[in-house]
Amino acid sequence: PLPAANEPTWGLFREGPGLGGLTISRAVETGLDDPVDGPAHQFDYQLNAVAWAAGNLRATPRLPVTQRQFALGMWVKGEGDRVTLNATFLDAQNESWQPAPIEVDWVGWRWVTFRCDVFANRWGGDGVVQRPVTLYHALSITPGVLAATPKSLRVQGLTLFSLPNP
Repeated sequence: PLPAANEPTWGLFREGPGLGGLTISRAVETGLDDPVDGPAHQFDYQLNAVAWAAGNLRATPRLPVTQRQFALGMWVKGEGDRVTLNATFLDAQNESWQPAPIEVDWVGWRWVTFRCDVFANRWGGDGVVQRPVTLYHALSITPGVLAATPKSLRVQGLTLFSLPNP
């Protein structure tokens, strides 16, 4: 699991012009069907108009990533409505790096892994990962389709782990 020493404070943040349809819950109690004990984070959303909005789960202070080959994994409870998930890492020059996004096309709990040995997106900087790297957004969600009824996404058990060297 993520480091317990100097336990970070987790915050949920909204951004984008479609914020009226996106609400977020801080930590929520563990539910009976949750895969692990401990706090969960929940995003509640309903988009009735075409407008971009994203919810972000972020730790303060930022969590350092010491491994060169690493991944971020977590349990995600989806509703099969094609929400897009991603994570964002910052390097020493504040260049943003993202692994390949994941589309939630399942219902219920599933373990998801963002492999960070190759990044799919980046912006700012010189295009070279400058160590050290920190975890900026542990999770960003962007609703994929208009939702006529309220939807939720739960996240639990965030874990940074090493990948084998190639």
